[in-house]
Amino acid sequence: MTDQHVVELDGVRLTRLPAGRAEGFVWLSFVGKGEALRYVGSEPIDWRLRQHVTITWPDGTPGEIASAGSGGGDGMSFFDVAVRDTGDSSIVLSYAEGTTDLVREVVPIPA
Repeated sequence: MTDQHVVELDGVRLTRLPAGRAEGFVWLSFVGKGEALRYVGSEPIDWRLRQHVTITWPDGTPGEIASAGSGGGDGMSFFDVAVRDTGDSSIVLSYAEGTTDLVREVVPIPA
């Protein structure tokens, strides 16, 4: 079974891929598609993952993001986030549009 989650956020359909562990980090990957991710001429894209996704541990402690990156084009982008691994069996993602929380999900992390 593939563990994915899809949510619509400010003009972007964001798909979270299964979480994984490697080298002391929990890795989270997302694929975004939508008009908000299209370049208009030489204008930079204004849509940012960190404005829409909050990462915490089950006890409410914020996830310590050690590395993050993104790339893509023509209305599609990928986002990778490395969170320092605390050994928990899950991590909590909260998705928001502006100041409105839309969805909260508990994501299992493989051992």
